[in-house]
Amino acid sequence: MNQRPIIVLAAGPSQLPLIERANELGFESWAFDQDPEAPGASAASRFAAVSARDADAILSRLRPWANEQKPAGVLSGSAAPGALLAASLVGASLGLKTTKHNALKKVLDRGAQRTALLAHSVPLPPATIVLGIEEAVHNVERLGRAVLKPAAGTSGSTGVAFVEPGPNLELRARAAEAAGDGRIVVEEILTGDEYSIDAFAFDKSARVVSITRKETATNPPLPIAFSTVASTAEERSRCSLFYELADMVVQALDLKHCAFNLDVICTANGPVVIEVGCQLDAKIDRLLHFGGRDVYGGLCQIAVGEVPTEWKPMREGVSLRFLYTDRLMRLTAEQMTAAEDLVNSEDARLEWQVQAGTEIHLARSLADTVGWIICKGKSGAEARERAESLTNRVAVLLGLGRDGD
Repeated sequence: MNQRPIIVLAAGPSQLPLIERANELGFESWAFDQDPEAPGASAASRFAAVSARDADAILSRLRPWANEQKPAGVLSGSAAPGALLAASLVGASLGLKTTKHNALKKVLDRGAQRTALLAHSVPLPPATIVLGIEEAVHNVERLGRAVLKPAAGTSGSTGVAFVEPGPNLELRARAAEAAGDGRIVVEEILTGDEYSIDAFAFDKSARVVSITRKETATNPPLPIAFSTVASTAEERSRCSLFYELADMVVQALDLKHCAFNLDVICTANGPVVIEVGCQLDAKIDRLLHFGGRDVYGGLCQIAVGEVPTEWKPMREGVSLRFLYTDRLMRLTAEQMTAAEDLVNSEDARLEWQVQAGTEIHLARSLADTVGWIICKGKSGAEARERAESLTNRVAVLLGLGRDGD
């Protein structure tokens, strides 16, 4: 038992496993979340009902605690830009190992990110940054199909959508505009296999911890995305290229003591980086945890400046597929329990993004999920097929539309 405190900014359902694992490893967990009833509040060694995005308020509460016992590290379990930036500011104020504030700001601004990556010869797709919905629509109509992304002010898949000319184009452009600072990245869609490369950043290098195959249906009215742990011989042969890209990104963006991810398209001319994120990719932590990887222990170790233990290669495939709806609806507790029972009967897991009785809107971006299903198979392909089948069955059971049409 080392009893060294780790500061965790945000204590919602997604951060609860991180807090619990920190406790198991003998760390004290000092958590901050504006919701006094956050799931991680009771699990943490110490908790303060302070916004995870308010660095000044966090430091005000932290300093008396830190005078008693110096914290060993800080991290945010949230992908919210404000929480990530607050973690960096708190870490710098307390002399902890963390990525610099300016480096994080660069990653979170897709325009600044592109400039830094191009300066270090990281291959990127063609893209234009426009201001406003009208320009975004015009550029999509010119290209025929594209990806829309907020230029800054958000992270991950919030406001991100695959689009083409049609009745839903303006709706998706509005979602991209509203999710960020008003600027919209209109990015050309490249052809090739897509992967999520998830890694831990050290001072000048990276350790890749997961190579995950991603597949996304781009046809309106709804984005469908799922991912499968890469396991084929062809995918393993690409590993050296992915490792090299991860090191290049760490150096280009000055990432340190954090988890990060790359979205990569393997084109006929080689791999191209289409996105860099400041955390593990969307729900990849849940996929890895389900596959038996100590992902939360690794995050704790990297936060305190330790080198996480190497993971053995995964022998079986694990797949995660997202649930979406194309209609306005509410799910009852009885419906959600029935869906969980169906998935559990197949030795798989269903996790929810929504709560019973809350209004669910039709998906406007990849982040607008109802939940996700995770399952295993003897191979990545088998796990993918099982996840797709279960997703379709749950969509029919819940009346989500899209997959059940």
